[in-house]
Amino acid sequence: MAAIGGLIGVTAGLGLTQVPIGQVAAVTPGRDFVCTHPQVIDDVTLVCAGVRIHLAGVALAGTQAGCGGRSRCASGSETGKGASLQSAIGGATLRCHATEPVSDNRVAAACTAGGRDLSCVQIGRGAAVRNGAEAPSIATCGR
Repeated sequence: MAAIGGLIGVTAGLGLTQVPIGQVAAVTPGRDFVCTHPQVIDDVTLVCAGVRIHLAGVALAGTQAGCGGRSRCASGSETGKGASLQSAIGGATLRCHATEPVSDNRVAAACTAGGRDLSCVQIGRGAAVRNGAEAPSIATCGR
C-alpha cells in the first residue's frame, strides 16, 4: 500500500480507519486518514490515492481568493508551483483530518507532516494566506 500517493488507514491504536485507494467517499468530514507519498499540485493542494486534498483554511497567496477578491495583489507564491509545499512535506507521512467536502473527489483537510500543521507552515512561508471559516487561528500557527 505504500504506492505513490497512497492513502492508508492505520488501526494500531491510532483510531484511523483504512481508506480504500481512490475513494473520496471514504474521506468524509470528521474522518482522520494517513497519506504516504502525496503528489503536490500547488502550494495548497495535493493528490493522495486519487483523492485531491486542499489544505483547510488557506488559499494560494496572490490568487483572487487569497487577496480578498481583488484581481491582483502582493504575493509570496504567484505561480503556486508547489515547491514550498513539497519541501514542507519532505518525505514525511501526512496525518490528515478531513474538514469538509469541496466537490466530487476533492476534500479539504487539516494535514500535518512531521508534527507541523501544513496550513500554518505555508502561511509562515508566504505561500498561502488564511481563507474561510476553516482558517487556522493565529494562536494555532504561533503568530
